[in-house]
Amino acid sequence: LAEKLEHHEGSVVRCGVSMADETNFQIVDEDSVFNVNYAQFLEHKGLAKHGAKYHVVSIIGGQSSGKSTLLNRMFDTPFQVMDASKRQQTTKGIWCAPSKNSHILVMDVEGTDGREREDQKAFEGRSALFCLALTDVMMVNMWTHEIGRHQAANLPLLRTVFEVHLRLVGGKDGGIPKKRTKPLLLFILRDWDESTPADSLGETIMADLGKIWTDISKPEGEEGSSLSDFFELEVECLPHYRFQKQEWSDKVADVSARFVDAGHPKFVFKERGEKEVPADGFAEFATDLWDKIKKNEELDLPTQRKMLAMVRCDRRRKALVETLKENDEEWEKVGAEEFKAKVEQRIAEMVVEFDKYTAGYDEEVVAEGREKLGRDAWPILKKRFDVLVRELRLEAEEESKDRLTALLPTDASLPERGFTREVDKLKKQVLMDLEEKVEMLTPAGAPWTEQLYAEEGPMRLLHKYLNIKERELKQTLGNQVKTTVRKDLERMLAGKLVQRLDRADPSMWEGIRADKTECLGVALLKLQPVLEDVGLWKEEGEQIKKDFSKLAHDAVHDRVQDKASEDSLADKIFNRFDQKMNMKKSRTWLFWDTPVKEFEEGKRQAMHLLNMFEASQLYPDNEWPIGLTPPTFIDGDRKQALIDAFEEKIQPELKWAMDSKASNSTSNWMMIGGLVIVLGWDEAWWLLSNPLYLFLFLALIFASAIAYFLKFMGDWPQLLAVVTSKLAELAAPKPGATPGGGSSKDLNSLENKSGRQLRSEGQRPSTFPAAAVPTKIE
Repeated sequence: LAEKLEHHEGSVVRCGVSMADETNFQIVDEDSVFNVNYAQFLEHKGLAKHGAKYHVVSIIGGQSSGKSTLLNRMFDTPFQVMDASKRQQTTKGIWCAPSKNSHILVMDVEGTDGREREDQKAFEGRSALFCLALTDVMMVNMWTHEIGRHQAANLPLLRTVFEVHLRLVGGKDGGIPKKRTKPLLLFILRDWDESTPADSLGETIMADLGKIWTDISKPEGEEGSSLSDFFELEVECLPHYRFQKQEWSDKVADVSARFVDAGHPKFVFKERGEKEVPADGFAEFATDLWDKIKKNEELDLPTQRKMLAMVRCDRRRKALVETLKENDEEWEKVGAEEFKAKVEQRIAEMVVEFDKYTAGYDEEVVAEGREKLGRDAWPILKKRFDVLVRELRLEAEEESKDRLTALLPTDASLPERGFTREVDKLKKQVLMDLEEKVEMLTPAGAPWTEQLYAEEGPMRLLHKYLNIKERELKQTLGNQVKTTVRKDLERMLAGKLVQRLDRADPSMWEGIRADKTECLGVALLKLQPVLEDVGLWKEEGEQIKKDFSKLAHDAVHDRVQDKASEDSLADKIFNRFDQKMNMKKSRTWLFWDTPVKEFEEGKRQAMHLLNMFEASQLYPDNEWPIGLTPPTFIDGDRKQALIDAFEEKIQPELKWAMDSKASNSTSNWMMIGGLVIVLGWDEAWWLLSNPLYLFLFLALIFASAIAYFLKFMGDWPQLLAVVTSKLAELAAPKPGATPGGGSSKDLNSLENKSGRQLRSEGQRPSTFPAAAVPTKIE
């Protein structure tokens, strides 16, 4: 009810009242505005501490009929009374004050038939309904001489009282309650002069009330009810206030005793026990009641029973919730294993206590109160529930991290396709496991299930965590696979490059290019399916291709650099020359072999090998990728040093080849001659015995020899020069010798001697002049 006060703008006003100076209080002012300081006033007067042991008395009647004077005398209240000289209305609205003699709250209602108020009828209905809903005894102040007169006797007001009271306690809301306390309508007849017996006056009033009751329309189900089913009716006659002051005072004291003296035979509260609305909630109840009354001009209000049930349910609900809050620390110690059982037990105990306290009240109101009790209790218990669910979620996150990591390959092997499918399967299992654990933790009836899947709920948080871990895991797998494939690429390239570089054949770089392309293709074929499966290839594929191409590029150059930096490169260059030339001096040079020509070819091949290791030829000329330049493996100084060492090393090789050829040629001709003599004697004799055939045979041999030397030896100009020189020497006469002197034997002896001398001095024989020796390598 207190919550509804926030919406009572226009019906309630906040008045700044000093409670220390107030002995009475205006509940509703003349503008029908309720004073929100009412609760403060009651608390200040001590009424709130009485619980349900209090009563409410109200009075209605005509204006200036002495209502306030009567109340002040009966209950020792300080209501303002009328100035007799002005005959003006003093009580405006509804006032209240506590009785000094007992726990009675007295309400003084504005008089009827007043000339000051234009909306009198509407206010009379509201005030009458308000008082009936709150009071145990309603006194009706009337002048004795007006009995029997319709307007003056407040009969229209009584008709309104009956109609609104029927709506409060009867009709469609369940009929007349079987156990209810009926309000007492106590008629106070003023200025009774005893000329008409009191009983007769009472009968007249009852007859008038009966007519009103018969004429009013009754709710469905109450058509045959009587006035006594809803009210207790009594009449008290008071002597004349001005002319019989003592008698008037005595009678008022006697009537007052009926309210304050529990031993009085006519004690009005004898059958009226404790109030259904506790004193500490009375102000809120009255506030809400007036707000509803003012907003409903036709007075179509809830029944008093419902309003009382609402207050009672609200009071018990607040008490139970407050007790639950006080035990908040104990709930922090409850573990997940016992949480569900303890919560269900505590909720059941609260509901039992609530139902016991509200038994007999309106079932609809009680059911609503029970539901509200749950709405207030569940948030308190949810604090511990959230902590336990958070622990379960963190445990699931930690466990899922290990299980996800276990999906990664434990060695350098590549995972099979389907890694993403396995991760999705594991994620679903982890979410299902948490959902089952939370379900086992959730008490029956707890409205927490939907919150689990809220934006920041535990299930959403776990799902977000798993997505993050999945991305991290896939990235880890991608890096792991790239590392494995990178090593495989390096290993494949190394195996192929070792052979290529060791052989160093003229097509080495063409082979290296082919090896690089092949190994790179194999590596990407291994890598692409795995990265496509984990969703990385689409966004990283192009960059990966560039990275692996750069890796292969660097691996090739590193290998070539290592090989080019080895000291054995000089031996490799010489070996390449030697393979063409002397083959480690195991070659047999024949008469028709050409040492000088092969010497030059060997040098060319050796220099080609050096050039292959000098700089990268990984890409053909003019095809190098943008931003890359061919790296140099052998700088200019080292290259020149290698060339110088190579030249120095190969110089004796040509001499050895020519000596070997000369030696081998003489032995060969002697062997051929011997074979011809032994095996072809008959044929030779036949040839010698036929001059014509002999001439032709010798001519053929001579022509063949000339053609061979001219075509294959390559040094025929030198040979011709030697022959010409020798012939000139033989033809020229020597000094001191007779012309034509000397024999051929002396010439041969001289030639052989000269050749031996030249060989002993490390020079070439005269048959191979110095001009035939190649110059230094440029």
